[in-house]
Amino acid sequence: MIVTKKWLNDFVKIDDLSAQEISDAFTFCGFEMESYKDLSEKLK
Repeated sequence: MIVTKKWLNDFVKIDDLSAQEISDAFTFCGFEMESYKDLSEKLK
């Protein structure tokens, strides 16, 4: 399943978390994370 940070933020306040921190939180809760992509780097 592909989930965007914006969509996830509609349900849980995650504005101040990085993509790595969100991935770590999912893994800690028992969800398997295959990968994550931080596309914001391309916008800078």
